Amino acid sequence: MIFDVIIPTFHRYELLTEALESVKNQTYSNWHCWIAEDGSTGKTRSAIEPFLKDKRFHYLPGEHAGTPAAPRNRALKAGSAPYIAFLDDDDIWLPEKLQQQAEFIENHPRCILLGSNAFIMEENQDYRKDSLSIYFQKAPFGKVPYRKIVQDDYFINSSAVIKRSVLKYAGYQNETLHKGPDGEDHDLWLRIGLFGEMWLMESPLIIYRYVPSKNASTESALDKRREAYKSRFKIYQSALDGVGDVPSPLHYPEHDRQEHLCRREKYFYAAGPRFLGRLRHNIFSRLADIFSLPSTKQEQQNKAIYAYEKCKSRWNKIDNPCGIECIVFSKDRALQLHGLLSTFRQKVIPCVPIYVLYLASSSLHQKAYDDVKEIFTNQGVRFIQQKNNRSFKQDLMEIIFSLTGDILFFLVDDILFTESVDLNDILKLDLDEFVPSLRMGENIARCYVLQKPQKMPLFLNHEAAEGDKIVWQWSAGEMDWNYPLSVDGHFFARREMTAMAALISFDAPNSFENQLQIFRPWFLNRYGIGYKKSKIMNIPCNRVQTEVNNLSGNIDAAEMLAQWQQGYQIDYKKLFGMINESVHQEIVLPLTLRQRIEQK
Repeated sequence: MIFDVIIPTFHRYELLTEALESVKNQTYSNWHCWIAEDGSTGKTRSAIEPFLKDKRFHYLPGEHAGTPAAPRNRALKAGSAPYIAFLDDDDIWLPEKLQQQAEFIENHPRCILLGSNAFIMEENQDYRKDSLSIYFQKAPFGKVPYRKIVQDDYFINSSAVIKRSVLKYAGYQNETLHKGPDGEDHDLWLRIGLFGEMWLMESPLIIYRYVPSKNASTESALDKRREAYKSRFKIYQSALDGVGDVPSPLHYPEHDRQEHLCRREKYFYAAGPRFLGRLRHNIFSRLADIFSLPSTKQEQQNKAIYAYEKCKSRWNKIDNPCGIECIVFSKDRALQLHGLLSTFRQKVIPCVPIYVLYLASSSLHQKAYDDVKEIFTNQGVRFIQQKNNRSFKQDLMEIIFSLTGDILFFLVDDILFTESVDLNDILKLDLDEFVPSLRMGENIARCYVLQKPQKMPLFLNHEAAEGDKIVWQWSAGEMDWNYPLSVDGHFFARREMTAMAALISFDAPNSFENQLQIFRPWFLNRYGIGYKKSKIMNIPCNRVQTEVNNLSGNIDAAEMLAQWQQGYQIDYKKLFGMINESVHQEIVLPLTLRQRIEQK
């Protein structure tokens, strides 16, 4: 187990040296220490110079921000260890601190936040010879319920260890939230605490340096209390708003109860100090827990839209998007999946990463998927098996949060590429303005779902409509030409799709697409862009999902599996250039004895 030790610092040269010495003296040696200065000074460099001889220490100067969150975030992004240990530059670790916490985490794999008790060192005290008092005389030691961390921050920053992987879901520290000690920390705990277990060790593992002068104030007691309430209000507001490119996880539907807890605390502190305010608030909260109902569907949608808009407001425009990745959904259709992947690799340039999220309902279907995996070894295709029938959202979000490209698109396993595609065309487009489509073309004159003809939209004389491309306004189209949020070959900004997917409830591809439609108003005003001849075709020869009774052919999945087991594959080359009249078109699948496709 490796730790990244994160130390922000600002003009505390002597204290910093003590903190660094305590890291160097750890009995556990598998760590890297990132010293992030809030600015760049020669004195800090001189103070840490002796430690840099040890290759585990790293110095990160930067612009002065005036808040510890900024250098902390800089250090968080510089490291890559699976666990992160925070240390303030005026605190000290006891030698066995990391050792004890590493052993604890090994025995508690679901732990994502681990803290400990501390000794308090007052001014003019020396921890080496003086008797120090304990920080927490009474605290929720052991496994900490989320309700407790909402009520108060029991995790001293310099004692805290977090699991790095939760940051991709929760975001980093809020660099605009600065109230003094613990504000940005508590906000982060409220966001990451949703994703696993929080534990507080009763043993003191750090020395917390208490310096009254740094908190000195001439304000009256009431004014101090009012300021404290304002600061706490900002913490809950930040946790509810979220940080960075991701929405606040408190607005994920699965965290509805925790969102209610934080919202009630926010309202309590917004009201300011009142007579018996905390007592009345605690009574009301307990009653609300007993009698309140989960959010209604409409309330959940409203929360999703609020969180989506908050998240979008923080995004900087991406002028030159980099990287396209594809996610494919498949269930019990290895034969069709093989056809899709074969045509993908033969018709699409450049070669982009493909993630196949699949579900096999039997060992025979699993064996068929294993065959497909073997065929596409070393071809940039990663297969992720769905954990169970109810884990689709969790599995999909793990994939989406692992992506690194700026653009993603989805495909389902009954799709084939019938024409060549250059994905560099997509990278040239502004996805705040366009929703590109591989399935739409001038040949798409019929709606398969409604089994009726559909009018062509007005194709626009747009500068993007060059060569074989067509441009239309999604809001001006009808049926398929009015359906931008499709998971069949439409392209989206990764961060936008990540936010939308996180904020809705779904159990399979059909409900995923259905639930995405709550964000439809933001996409209807965008342009659609496709090709005069569509590039892909859905061939719905059977229906394997049970969520929606949608239209399809009636070939049994067992029959298709039997064909695969007998050595057959789709003779997809016979379908190259086929002109389909609808995005889904039932045809008799041509089959041929399969061969291992050539590796590109």
